[in-house]
Amino acid sequence: MGWLVQPLLFFLARCSRNQLIRQIEFLKAENEMLRKRVPKKPDEVRELVLKIARETGWGYTRILGELRKLGINDICRQTVVNIFKQAGN
Repeated sequence: MGWLVQPLLFFLARCSRNQLIRQIEFLKAENEMLRKRVPKKPDEVRELVLKIARETGWGYTRILGELRKLGINDICRQTVVNIFKQAGN
């Protein structure tokens, strides 16, 4: 009986694996498209930092981490601190 069930389980696992691979490829493509839409100009980054802070209540380091996830790597934690101070937060 095991000789009959084992191939069926392998088939189901393979189907699931292929579906997961396709889903991961789709999400990677979607992520790349969204990163291209993220603002790169200083004023837009400043507005983005303030919007994230206003909507989430997160601190400097957490906001910096989220910016890095979005592909904005050209600012440091002190820049986020300075944006907060200039905005009066």
